[in-house]
Amino acid sequence: MTARRTILALGLSAAVMVGVAGCTGDDSPEEQSPSTSGSSSSSTAVEGTDQSAVVLKATLPTVKGSAQGKVGATAATLNVGDVRVTAGSTVLTFWYTDREPGTLVAQGDNSWENQPKIVDPTGKKVYEPLTFTNTRGDIVCLCTDVAAVDSAPQPRTIAYPAIPDGVASVQVRHAGFPAISVPVTRGS
Repeated sequence: MTARRTILALGLSAAVMVGVAGCTGDDSPEEQSPSTSGSSSSSTAVEGTDQSAVVLKATLPTVKGSAQGKVGATAATLNVGDVRVTAGSTVLTFWYTDREPGTLVAQGDNSWENQPKIVDPTGKKVYEPLTFTNTRGDIVCLCTDVAAVDSAPQPRTIAYPAIPDGVASVQVRHAGFPAISVPVTRGS
């Protein structure tokens, strides 16, 4: 429970820092004429870098395990790409696919109860998604947005507590699918 609170605190701290970074403390901005707006000697121009090539070359991780099942009433394949353990957490990367192009079925609503669980069958321990309370007071998982079942993969990630060092493989269990055994990857 302490690790979960630590990760939650770090995540919330990062979000606050990003929000505060945009604040200048100047409540009454002064109008500047177009001729003087870029001539301030105290400001430094920062050139952005084009990341489009990196994004366009991105690929899905290799499927380490998959299972046929159903998401609601829709037949689908659950693909597990990675179960990666770092110093403070475990991140599951997975996606659903369907044989029918264009079939879209929303899966879940970021409720932690609807998400896959990671199971250590040897240690007999079940790892549930890390959660936080959003601004509406709902408890939701620390995960990427809701996925859909489609012929094109839409990868998702979910954060879990860190799996101990001695665990080499786990099962990913998700309602509607048989358990999928996959190796654990360690490091960043």
